[in-house]
Amino acid sequence: MNTRSSSREQQTASMTNQQLEGDLEQAVSLHARLLLVDGPSWVGHEIKHNDDANTIIIDSTLISCGSKLQYQTLMRFLQDPMQCVPFRDLMPSFNYQRDRNVLSKRMQKLRQKLPPSLTIRCEIGQGYVLREKPHKEERSV
Repeated sequence: MNTRSSSREQQTASMTNQQLEGDLEQAVSLHARLLLVDGPSWVGHEIKHNDDANTIIIDSTLISCGSKLQYQTLMRFLQDPMQCVPFRDLMPSFNYQRDRNVLSKRMQKLRQKLPPSLTIRCEIGQGYVLREKPHKEERSV
């Protein structure tokens, strides 16, 4: 009975080692793809990004963009944080009546990925702004 349980333990250990080796290979591969460079500067925030992986890190929050378009949109906001980015910069052939819902849904998806301290606001008739959420003390003033 001891030899059977010993054999099972060895098999389990072997399978565990194989799994760990596979996980390590996957982690090394992911690390290689996520070689991050410093992103646009925004005082008070740390930004890093990787164009090939469509990935941005803002203040320790990993944002994996689902598409190149989503990545480019967020990077555009980060180029001029706290500034209104015109609708036409976000969608070159923008027509307010036709495209506002599409653009609104894109912004909604981006908002969900942002760190809790940031948001994207619509400036009606103008465009969108990436900004810091007001602190609770600022709201009550």
